[in-house]
Amino acid sequence: MSAAIVQLIGALAVVISICTIVFSTISYVMKTKQINEQTFRPSRPLIWFLASLLLLITGLFGYYFFTLL
Repeated sequence: MSAAIVQLIGALAVVISICTIVFSTISYVMKTKQINEQTFRPSRPLIWFLASLLLLITGLFGYYFFTLL
């Protein structure tokens, strides 16, 4: 049971990391274009989405270390 949870948390961390890299790259390209066109507006939903994913992973690691070990 414990090994399966560790594998799940690890796989989820990898998927979230890949999503973060992809979203960050897309966001960077869009922001560069917007800055050059002088139409830049910050994207709050993307920030909240990425922050939520990072909190989810942190919570899963915390749950594992404090309740299962």
